[in-house]
Amino acid sequence: MKAIFFEKFGARDVLKFGDRPEPKPQKNELLIEVERSSLNYVDIRERQGTYNRPETHVSGIELPHISGLQAVGTVVEAASEEDQDWIGRRVVAYTPKGGGYAQKVVAESNLCIEIPESANADLFAALPNQGLTAYLLLTASAQIQPGESVLVQGASGGVGTSPSRLPRS
Repeated sequence: MKAIFFEKFGARDVLKFGDRPEPKPQKNELLIEVERSSLNYVDIRERQGTYNRPETHVSGIELPHISGLQAVGTVVEAASEEDQDWIGRRVVAYTPKGGGYAQKVVAESNLCIEIPESANADLFAALPNQGLTAYLLLTASAQIQPGESVLVQGASGGVGTSPSRLPRS
């Protein structure tokens, strides 16, 4: 399978395009043929080696590494019997272990959402990380209640530029 990966940390010139082993789904995981993926700040920091420093308090990245936290594609294999009905479905997947910058990626089935064939893959590929960030900020951190309003200041980056409503398909 083809993928964009890196074998050492550094600037964007460490990125390579080439053959990598196809991932194998484990229990409760799906194998997805990737249609679209998107770039996040996390992907850049992974490549730079930021998360492999003790002061970041983040788990390290093992090399070689394929980045890509989110992807849109079609499920082609399911490891668990209870997930077999996912096969053939078009999904948006959050892949916290990375791997989205490849022809195929593995994702936990509970981190996948089926989307319509007519859905805009570019839009959906950019949503999971920003959407989860916004959701957690509003529910876990701030505990916003129904009827309350929120003022978002400094709305830059992925969260600030995300659409407030998804278009209906």
